[in-house]
Amino acid sequence: MEFFYSKPALVLEIGFKGIVNAISACLDNEIGERILVSSSEVYSPSPEVPTGDGAPPVVPDLLNPRCSYASSIIIST
Repeated sequence: MEFFYSKPALVLEIGFKGIVNAISACLDNEIGERILVSSSEVYSPSPEVPTGDGAPPVVPDLLNPRCSYASSIIIST
């Protein structure tokens, strides 16, 4: 959580590169499906708890460094 605030660009970069690497590995190994598991951070703040699978991901403030992790996960979907 410390890096949300001190290094948000790094958090976003690592999250993005991670999904690119995972997709590349799937393509290289002819894996047609993938399952993405995440925390509830992508739904912050969620209108309902528990958050249902159909809830849209939300980045409430693009300038808030805390949103770097949620943004990297949303990019992955």
